[in-house]
Amino acid sequence: MRLKVLALIMSMGVTGGAFAATDSQPGDNSATFKITYEQAEQAKIWGLDNVTITKLGEPATDNACIYSNVSDSVQLTLQDTNFELVNSVKGTKIDYRITVTPTGNGDSQSVEFNKDSKAPQDIRLINTSVTPDMDCGNGNIQVSINTDPAYVAAGKYTDTVTMVVTPN
Repeated sequence: MRLKVLALIMSMGVTGGAFAATDSQPGDNSATFKITYEQAEQAKIWGLDNVTITKLGEPATDNACIYSNVSDSVQLTLQDTNFELVNSVKGTKIDYRITVTPTGNGDSQSVEFNKDSKAPQDIRLINTSVTPDMDCGNGNIQVSINTDPAYVAAGKYTDTVTMVVTPN
């Protein structure tokens, strides 16, 4: 008898493994439930390439996409640098600066980082949505050296920078 009742319940489509938010009542063949999704706050940066300065006094440029799904600004931090290019053979150093300008922004708000200005800075964004074919700038990141070439020892100078964006 027990097996017949279980078979009857299963044939009616009632199972113990699924729970609806609102179960149907006897004689009713419907139930309702809600679907919820929550997107976490995020900020992204992509499109950066290595930068090579070919001539002192002329900035090297790169394009980067910076995006946040929270607001039209992010906090930008540059880490792992003392803003010095180092010649690892001779130990000599050259100071440099990085300027970030969100291209296409009518305000053209730029932020500059250098040896004396390392603190995180807020930057207003122009990329308020993300598309796979985004054009992210026209040299919106510039690396500059303001040193007289006569005072720079021959050799290769390098540094590595980590750029971090945080939603505001």
